[in-house]
Amino acid sequence: MPDGSQSGFVTITRIGEVHHQGCGIYTVNDYVFTALHVVKNILRRPVSSADTNTTQVDVHFPYSQRSQPIAATLIRWDIRDDVATLRLSKPAPNEAQKCLLIPDPETSLRDQPLTIQGWTTDSGVSFVPSRCLGHRGESRYQLDSTNFAGHGFEVVEGFSGGPVWVPQGGTQAVTGMMVRVNEGAKGVSEMLSSARLTQRFQFPERRVGSTTDKLLWFRAKALQSLLRDLANAEHRGFGREVCRAVHRTLNLIHVEFSDLDNLGQWLAPPGARMRKIRDYYDEWNNVPKSARDRCQILDEIVEIKNDLKDALGSDRSLILQHDDVDAVVDESIRHLQTLSEDYPRNFREVQTMTNQYHKRFLR
Repeated sequence: MPDGSQSGFVTITRIGEVHHQGCGIYTVNDYVFTALHVVKNILRRPVSSADTNTTQVDVHFPYSQRSQPIAATLIRWDIRDDVATLRLSKPAPNEAQKCLLIPDPETSLRDQPLTIQGWTTDSGVSFVPSRCLGHRGESRYQLDSTNFAGHGFEVVEGFSGGPVWVPQGGTQAVTGMMVRVNEGAKGVSEMLSSARLTQRFQFPERRVGSTTDKLLWFRAKALQSLLRDLANAEHRGFGREVCRAVHRTLNLIHVEFSDLDNLGQWLAPPGARMRKIRDYYDEWNNVPKSARDRCQILDEIVEIKNDLKDALGSDRSLILQHDDVDAVVDESIRHLQTLSEDYPRNFREVQTMTNQYHKRFLR
């Protein structure tokens, strides 16, 4: 195995059987992506709505010392994209690193070496060098492995559902999933873009304490409570000491969210939005000479907050891949809690919000 980041590669079989049907990509929240036709081959029939949340397959982790597979349930699928989303019934082995999916193959594939990871019964895990030939329909890209003589392996049907890797910041990231081998042109295959796969993260998650719920809590309630306390201050503002404390808190949250900025193709990263909120707050507190001016700037802060809220919803697929996103939210809430504890008379809304957060997630 050339890179530990590629240990999230899995193979898929029928429950209780060892006959290989296809490959898959293990990633965050116990998800596994594979090609829909792999599931169809296991069932030996088309997939129907009755299979959602009921049909199971076995997921094998080739790099794990654990010999037993893990059952996974089909939770979502799409015929057009030929993709199935599975969820593991229990945690993956410790040896398996979650695969990081980068969202935009159009920019990441230019002049980049690609590696297709698959499985053959005789040789086990196989790595096939390749290059991108360009678009092959919506969210599909054609790959060519014919010019890499001597690599020893070919892309075959059993590779379906397997990851296509691209170098990313000193490690490897998934830029697509294998969906088709071109029978008419040896060495030519097709992948579904990772941008399409990441959209599968965006359907609602409601497990208590999950990453998604914490993030949704922050976007829906955390900043809203602070803004209500600011609005209650209206034109009188706070004392200088309190104002400095608010500025410090907003700066600390900005630093926390800046850790998420390099996860994908953000048009306006969350860290940058938090920095903008911090800077507008500074202007709200120091620059205006009238209550009307203060109200206007506070309205602008609310607008930026809403932009951040929208972004954390629509681009949640990117944030969900960050293993430390729980820590980012927890620390941001802790900074707000410290502010409310230091100045309880000024931040009653924040105090209520942090108490609710602790009851739901941290007890």
